[in-house]
Amino acid sequence: SAESLGIGTSSPQALIDISSATTSTLRLSNSDTALTENQITGQLEFYQGDTSSQGTGITGKIAMRSVPLTGGGYFGNAADMDFYVSGDSNGYASNNATLKAITIQGGSGRVGIGTTSPSGKLEVKGSGTSPIVYFGNGVDNAPNRQLAFSGGSSGLVWDLDATGASSVGGQLTLSTNGTERMRIDASGKVGIGT
Repeated sequence: SAESLGIGTSSPQALIDISSATTSTLRLSNSDTALTENQITGQLEFYQGDTSSQGTGITGKIAMRSVPLTGGGYFGNAADMDFYVSGDSNGYASNNATLKAITIQGGSGRVGIGTTSPSGKLEVKGSGTSPIVYFGNGVDNAPNRQLAFSGGSSGLVWDLDATGASSVGGQLTLSTNGTERMRIDASGKVGIGT
């Protein structure tokens, strides 16, 4: 079995076990005294060595990235936290986690999914015609959904249809058991039963 390293403990419970009566801290230090914008100052990588399919590689990363302070300048004094996953459409490790999936902005704490510059507390940005926000019914391969927002060449889709039917062109529909009950169309007209 692999040997364990204990720091502050003589009986480590993991490969590396850091123990302290106060706050246990693992620090990654960057000694560059002239950081540039978007320079990675430290990161944790998750690597797998399974060679049975698409090759070994990094499956995920959590990185700190230097950014300008609000108002500009001083890249070393501010940082955003980025979460990376494989950018390959199948999620292969050999892609080495190039897709920046989530960003947490330093200073504001704003969270961006699909964007590194969220304009609110949470911004979710997508592309294509797939739903940007999707809440499923918890059943695999079932078309049912409770709420989905989407954008694409056909316009905005707001879908509160519990049967998976959607409406296109800036309309909001509410359906039960496959029957549309209410609609708000693109002009703001409301139809109940029509």
